[in-house]
Amino acid sequence: MLGLWQLFRFRPQGLEAFGTRMQDVLNSLAPLLAFPAVFTALALLGGAGRQVVTELLSVVVVLLAQLVLSEALARRWRREASWPRYAVAFNWCQWLTPIIFIIALVVTARPGAAVITASSYMAVLQWFLARHGLDLSRLRALGFVLLTSIGSAALLEGPQLLGRAMGVAP
Repeated sequence: MLGLWQLFRFRPQGLEAFGTRMQDVLNSLAPLLAFPAVFTALALLGGAGRQVVTELLSVVVVLLAQLVLSEALARRWRREASWPRYAVAFNWCQWLTPIIFIIALVVTARPGAAVITASSYMAVLQWFLARHGLDLSRLRALGFVLLTSIGSAALLEGPQLLGRAMGVAP
């Protein structure tokens, strides 16, 4: 929690609180996958349609795409030794999104503004994690965030766009 609090406040020493093994990466990923899976199961038991399964798969795609793309970039830029700690910190920092959203919602009382605030904060935090967790230059960290975000979005939206272009119903 101390490491997360430090990263929340953009303190690089917060990274030292996170593990560096692949098991640490998997441990940090497990709750991010488990919570949506449990909510999906409960929704299905409550009579929800297959849309909730689609939403679960979307969450899984985005989470895993971020990790796969970030690992590929870290390897390309010879930062693979630093990647596990970055990935663990990145995963745990995902829990800050709803906190930032709630704070922004309380302050602004406008859901749209809260979404923009939380999204902007998380983008800056991702840049910060790439910059300090992978020891990247400011510009390379910006490229890292853009490439992983655009790549994740393409993996999420690409099949739907391709299906529409081919005349296949979603």
